[in-house]
Amino acid sequence: MYKSYVTRYWNKEEYFTRHILNLITLSNYLRSKRVKYKFFDAFYESKAVALEAKPAIYKNPILKDSINRWFDEEETGTLKHVGVNNMKDIYNKILKRDFLKYSFAEYLIDGLNLRDKMFKRSNYLVNHPTKLGHQEWGEYIANLYR
Repeated sequence: MYKSYVTRYWNKEEYFTRHILNLITLSNYLRSKRVKYKFFDAFYESKAVALEAKPAIYKNPILKDSINRWFDEEETGTLKHVGVNNMKDIYNKILKRDFLKYSFAEYLIDGLNLRDKMFKRSNYLVNHPTKLGHQEWGEYIANLYR
């Protein structure tokens, strides 16, 4: 998948719009069924970071910031005619209403300052959280709703 898709076909227009439409669709479905939910950012790796030999997860941009920068660039750009800029308000409403304050990585890195104990590097799973990282995150989420 990595060699076939990321190195050949990945582009931010497709990636960002797919991500946004997935969020909008899932959010609308869950709300229509009256399901209580919260989203969180588990990971974010830009193409440049995914292709780096030694990526540093703590230097990666946050996905929502990258998407909003893209929205701002495209308000007068080539994608305006397909209505991409109309998704900005809906996307940001979902971010404010439905997302946890911290992303998975932000909580583990910034909140606990345990980056070296919380992440491991494996082939294509760059800086994947360890078992301890998953446990800490699970406890954080569980404590939010007790």
